[in-house]
Amino acid sequence: MKHLKLFALGLAVFAICAWAADKWEVKSVKYYTTISAEPITGHITVIDDKLVFVDDTHPDMTFTVTRTGVKETRIDNGRVVFVLSEPVMIRDAQQANVVFMLPDDKTREDVVTWVKVKK
Repeated sequence: MKHLKLFALGLAVFAICAWAADKWEVKSVKYYTTISAEPITGHITVIDDKLVFVDDTHPDMTFTVTRTGVKETRIDNGRVVFVLSEPVMIRDAQQANVVFMLPDDKTREDVVTWVKVKK
C-alpha cells in the first residue's frame, strides 16, 4: 500500500511537470505588422499547440497562431518569422506572415523549437 501511494504521488508530480512544460510566457515582445510602421509591444503565452500574442496597449487585439498552422519558420535579422498555411485576422487585416522580435537568442530558439515539435 505504501508503494502504491508513493507511485501515485510520483505520477502526480510527473503530470504537473509535464503540464507546466507546455505553458510558458515571454514578456517584451514586439510584433511587426504590415499595416503599421511601428511595432506593437506585447507578450506571448504559449499553451500546448497555441501561441497567443497579447497587445499590451490594446488587449482586445489579441491573436492566436496554432503550431500546425505554421508552414515555415525562420530567424531573419533577429526576428522570428512564421509563414502561415492560412492567414490570421489581425487588426482588421489578414496576415500570412507573422514577425516577432523576441528579447534574446534563447527565447527565439525556444519559439522556433516549439513550432518544430508537432503533436
